[in-house]
Amino acid sequence: TAFTSEQCRLIARQARSVILLFDGDSAGVKAAARSADTFLATDLAVTVCVLPGGHDPDSFLRAEGAESLGSHLETAMGIWEFKLLALTDEAAGPENRTRLAAEIAESISLIPDELKREVYFKEMSLRIGVDIDSMRKAVDSRIRKRSSRPAAETTQERNISATEIELIAAMMGFPAHTRRVMEETG
Repeated sequence: TAFTSEQCRLIARQARSVILLFDGDSAGVKAAARSADTFLATDLAVTVCVLPGGHDPDSFLRAEGAESLGSHLETAMGIWEFKLLALTDEAAGPENRTRLAAEIAESISLIPDELKREVYFKEMSLRIGVDIDSMRKAVDSRIRKRSSRPAAETTQERNISATEIELIAAMMGFPAHTRRVMEETG
Protein backbone atom coordinates (compact mmCIF):
# COMPACT_ATOMS: atom_id res chain seq x y z
CA THR A 1 0.00 0.00 0.00
CA ALA A 2 1.43 3.37 -0.99
CA PHE A 3 1.40 6.24 1.47
CA THR A 4 0.60 9.79 0.42
CA SER A 5 2.81 12.63 1.58
CA GLU A 6 -0.02 13.87 3.80
CA GLN A 7 -0.31 10.47 5.48
CA CYS A 8 3.45 10.51 6.06
CA ARG A 9 3.18 13.93 7.69
CA LEU A 10 0.44 12.61 9.97
CA ILE A 11 2.64 9.71 11.00
CA ALA A 12 5.53 12.13 11.58
CA ARG A 13 3.38 14.02 14.09
CA GLN A 14 3.07 10.86 16.17
CA ALA A 15 6.49 9.23 15.76
CA ARG A 16 10.15 10.07 15.35
CA SER A 17 11.05 7.02 13.30
CA VAL A 18 9.39 4.49 11.06
CA ILE A 19 10.29 0.99 9.95
CA LEU A 20 8.89 0.16 6.53
CA LEU A 21 8.21 -3.57 6.26
CA PHE A 22 8.09 -5.05 2.75
CA ASP A 23 7.65 -8.41 1.06
CA GLY A 24 10.93 -9.95 0.00
CA ASP A 25 10.27 -10.81 -3.66
CA SER A 26 12.41 -8.89 -6.15
CA ALA A 27 9.51 -6.93 -7.64
CA GLY A 28 8.36 -5.97 -4.15
CA VAL A 29 11.84 -4.86 -3.15
CA LYS A 30 12.23 -2.59 -6.19
CA ALA A 31 8.75 -1.13 -5.73
CA ALA A 32 9.49 -0.57 -2.06
CA ALA A 33 12.72 1.26 -2.89
CA ARG A 34 10.73 3.69 -4.99
CA SER A 35 7.73 4.03 -2.67
CA ALA A 36 9.87 4.67 0.41
CA ASP A 37 10.64 8.11 -1.05
CA THR A 38 7.35 9.48 0.26
CA PHE A 39 8.81 9.41 3.75
CA LEU A 40 11.91 11.42 2.80
CA ALA A 41 9.96 14.68 2.88
CA THR A 42 9.30 14.16 6.60
CA ASP A 43 11.73 14.48 9.47
CA LEU A 44 11.30 10.80 10.33
CA ALA A 45 14.25 8.49 10.67
CA VAL A 46 13.40 5.89 8.04
CA THR A 47 14.60 2.30 8.12
CA VAL A 48 13.51 -0.56 5.91
CA CYS A 49 13.02 -4.22 6.72
CA VAL A 50 12.55 -6.79 3.97
CA LEU A 51 10.95 -10.09 4.82
CA PRO A 52 12.46 -13.34 3.57
CA GLY A 53 11.29 -14.40 0.10
CA GLY A 54 7.76 -15.64 -0.19
CA HIS A 55 6.55 -13.93 2.98
CA ASP A 56 4.30 -10.96 3.47
CA PRO A 57 3.93 -9.53 7.00
CA ASP A 58 0.88 -11.66 7.76
CA SER A 59 2.34 -14.98 6.54
CA PHE A 60 5.64 -14.28 8.31
CA LEU A 61 3.89 -13.54 11.60
CA ARG A 62 1.75 -16.68 11.33
CA ALA A 63 4.69 -18.91 10.36
CA GLU A 64 7.43 -17.48 12.57
CA GLY A 65 5.63 -15.68 15.41
CA ALA A 66 5.80 -12.21 16.94
CA GLU A 67 9.18 -12.72 18.60
CA SER A 68 10.77 -13.69 15.30
CA LEU A 69 9.19 -10.68 13.58
CA GLY A 70 10.54 -8.44 16.34
CA SER A 71 14.02 -9.88 15.86
CA HIS A 72 13.74 -9.42 12.12
CA LEU A 73 12.66 -5.77 12.56
CA GLU A 74 15.86 -5.17 14.55
CA THR A 75 17.82 -5.90 11.36
CA ALA A 76 16.17 -3.01 9.49
CA MET A 77 18.62 -1.02 7.38
CA GLY A 78 18.77 2.68 6.62
CA ILE A 79 16.75 3.84 3.65
CA TRP A 80 19.84 4.69 1.57
CA GLU A 81 21.49 1.33 2.14
CA PHE A 82 18.21 -0.31 1.21
CA LYS A 83 17.82 1.75 -1.96
CA LEU A 84 21.37 0.96 -3.06
CA LEU A 85 20.95 -2.73 -2.32
CA ALA A 86 17.60 -2.87 -4.12
CA LEU A 87 18.68 -0.89 -7.16
CA THR A 88 22.37 -1.80 -7.51
CA ASP A 89 21.77 -4.67 -9.89
CA GLU A 90 20.39 -2.05 -12.25
CA ALA A 91 23.74 -0.24 -12.27
CA ALA A 92 25.85 -2.72 -14.24
CA GLY A 93 26.73 -0.47 -17.20
CA PRO A 94 27.14 3.28 -17.67
CA GLU A 95 23.57 3.76 -18.91
CA ASN A 96 22.11 1.85 -16.00
CA ARG A 97 24.38 3.64 -13.52
CA THR A 98 23.12 6.93 -14.95
CA ARG A 99 19.55 5.72 -14.40
CA LEU A 100 20.44 4.75 -10.81
CA ALA A 101 22.04 8.16 -10.22
CA ALA A 102 18.93 9.88 -11.58
CA GLU A 103 16.70 7.86 -9.28
CA ILE A 104 18.91 8.61 -6.26
CA ALA A 105 18.94 12.32 -7.22
CA GLU A 106 15.13 12.28 -7.37
CA SER A 107 15.00 10.73 -3.90
CA ILE A 108 17.47 13.19 -2.43
CA SER A 109 15.58 16.13 -3.95
CA LEU A 110 12.57 15.21 -1.80
CA ILE A 111 14.43 16.00 1.42
CA PRO A 112 13.37 19.47 2.60
CA ASP A 113 16.42 20.10 4.81
CA GLU A 114 19.23 21.53 2.68
CA LEU A 115 21.98 20.31 5.01
CA LYS A 116 20.66 16.74 4.93
CA ARG A 117 20.41 16.90 1.15
CA GLU A 118 24.03 18.04 0.95
CA VAL A 119 25.23 15.17 3.14
CA TYR A 120 23.24 12.56 1.22
CA PHE A 121 24.13 13.66 -2.29
CA LYS A 122 27.83 13.71 -1.40
CA GLU A 123 27.68 10.26 0.17
CA MET A 124 25.51 8.72 -2.55
CA SER A 125 27.52 10.18 -5.42
CA LEU A 126 30.67 8.64 -3.95
CA ARG A 127 28.98 5.28 -3.38
CA ILE A 128 27.60 4.98 -6.91
CA GLY A 129 30.61 6.53 -8.63
CA VAL A 130 29.07 9.75 -9.94
CA ASP A 131 30.73 13.18 -9.85
CA ILE A 132 29.55 15.20 -6.82
CA ASP A 133 28.92 18.35 -8.89
CA SER A 134 26.85 16.35 -11.37
CA MET A 135 24.78 14.90 -8.54
CA ARG A 136 24.30 18.38 -7.04
CA LYS A 137 23.09 19.71 -10.40
CA ALA A 138 20.72 16.76 -10.84
CA VAL A 139 19.24 17.26 -7.35
CA ASP A 140 18.91 21.04 -7.80
CA SER A 141 17.30 20.57 -11.21
CA ARG A 142 14.65 18.28 -9.74
CA ILE A 143 13.94 20.71 -6.90
CA ARG A 144 13.50 23.60 -9.37
CA LYS A 145 11.26 21.48 -11.59
CA ARG A 146 9.06 20.49 -8.65
CA SER A 147 8.82 24.06 -7.32
CA SER A 148 7.64 25.31 -10.73
CA ARG A 149 4.55 23.06 -10.72
CA PRO A 150 1.20 24.79 -10.76
CA ALA A 151 -0.27 25.33 -7.27
CA ALA A 152 -3.34 23.17 -8.01
CA GLU A 153 -1.12 20.16 -8.62
CA THR A 154 0.71 20.44 -5.29
CA THR A 155 -2.33 21.28 -3.15
CA GLN A 156 -4.39 18.45 -4.61
CA GLU A 157 -2.50 15.79 -2.65
CA ARG A 158 -3.16 17.66 0.62
CA ASN A 159 -6.86 16.85 0.45
CA ILE A 160 -7.18 14.07 2.99
CA SER A 161 -10.46 13.07 4.51
CA ALA A 162 -11.27 12.76 8.19
CA THR A 163 -11.90 9.08 7.54
CA GLU A 164 -8.34 8.61 6.27
CA ILE A 165 -6.98 10.39 9.35
CA GLU A 166 -9.03 8.14 11.62
CA LEU A 167 -7.90 5.06 9.70
CA ILE A 168 -4.22 6.00 10.07
CA ALA A 169 -4.70 6.67 13.78
CA ALA A 170 -6.43 3.29 14.19
CA MET A 171 -3.68 1.52 12.24
CA MET A 172 -1.06 3.05 14.50
CA GLY A 173 -3.08 2.23 17.62
CA PHE A 174 -3.87 -1.35 16.58
CA PRO A 175 -1.01 -2.54 14.37
CA ALA A 176 -2.08 -6.18 14.66
CA HIS A 177 -5.24 -5.39 12.71
CA THR A 178 -3.56 -3.27 10.05
CA ARG A 179 -2.97 -6.12 7.59
CA ARG A 180 -6.63 -7.17 7.74
CA VAL A 181 -7.81 -3.60 7.19
CA MET A 182 -5.47 -3.21 4.23
CA GLU A 183 -6.68 -6.44 2.67
CA GLU A 184 -10.34 -5.55 3.12
CA THR A 185 -10.02 -2.02 1.79
CA GLY A 186 -7.82 -2.96 -1.16
